[in-house]
Amino acid sequence: MNQEQAACIALYHTRHIGPQRLYRLLEHFQTASAILTSSVDELQSLNFSKALIQAILNPNWRMADKAATWLLEPSHHILFFNEPNYPMQLSHINTPPALLYIIGNPELLHKPQLAMVGTRKPTPSGQEAAYQFAYEAAYHQLCITSGLAIGIDTISHQTIIDNQGQTIAVLGCGVDTIYPAQNNKLYQRISEHGALVSEFALGAQPTARHFPQRNRIIAGLSLGTLVVEAAVKSGSLITAQYAIEANRDVFAIPGSIHNEQARGCHALIKQGATLVENFSDIATQLQTNHFTYCDNLTLTASQPPVTQENCQPQQPALDLTEIDPTSVCMLEHLSFEATAVDQLVESTGLAVEVISSALLNLELAGYIATIPGGYIRTKGKRR
Repeated sequence: MNQEQAACIALYHTRHIGPQRLYRLLEHFQTASAILTSSVDELQSLNFSKALIQAILNPNWRMADKAATWLLEPSHHILFFNEPNYPMQLSHINTPPALLYIIGNPELLHKPQLAMVGTRKPTPSGQEAAYQFAYEAAYHQLCITSGLAIGIDTISHQTIIDNQGQTIAVLGCGVDTIYPAQNNKLYQRISEHGALVSEFALGAQPTARHFPQRNRIIAGLSLGTLVVEAAVKSGSLITAQYAIEANRDVFAIPGSIHNEQARGCHALIKQGATLVENFSDIATQLQTNHFTYCDNLTLTASQPPVTQENCQPQQPALDLTEIDPTSVCMLEHLSFEATAVDQLVESTGLAVEVISSALLNLELAGYIATIPGGYIRTKGKRR
């Protein structure tokens, strides 16, 4: 690390100085080193506040030293906004991060990326969609960028790694902090087969204000953002908004009108997001709008169709030989969208008591689950 890079880190992680103020300072002083060697009189002549002047006079050299030591470890990298290896897509957003800490392969940040985001509590249909689209992204060599959160993020990262694809996780904490803790193994896998990215200081803990900042990086690195499943107030919609502001594509998967977790997607579609039913909808639009980046996103006629079996190998086809015929009948009339008991009465012609008993057996056996609006399947197709 050279002196200019150390000065940039020290300033960036000093209280009262963030990306916006740092860029404004650089417009005047040209380099971070020049900022730190400026006199009090010069700073006062620029009408800077007392707090900003004190911040400049007391930069966070401790964090610069910590970063220098951290860089000595294998696969640790820092990219600076004014250097050639900074991701071009990210440099085009409003106020890009001045620096990025990376564990893993920094070259991935220059590859065509699709952001996949969504709820932390996906329905079975949302999980299925995330598996399917991440599986196809791996097939088409499109890197998936997400936020390592529980739910859609986790499914997206895991599926693409499982299928020899590439993924980037952008964190809302220091890149050396594992959050959430239950994704420890996934964090390690991404560090080995992808890239972990953060603009926050080493050791920084996750806070509420970090996540919108993280979301702007997810959207900024990507050619487009796919919202798999999200409620109206989901943070995923913040990512989509950043994508819109950066003039990137926004895709949304529709769901049932009875599914609260689909209403955010429906809102995006109403606002102009592209409704997608399969991966070719995304690939076609990316090829059209970003053809210089997407030469490898070619759809071939020989491509095998994505099915529940080949995109979710951990969920084998169901063996229903030990289930009574009435329960089998119930399962055949249920899907990954909520079905009410009165709908089952109408479609099967069976009595409510019989249906309720069969549903209880299936729920106890783990084949179905109760959600607002009725019952849904939790396992795959019958063999």
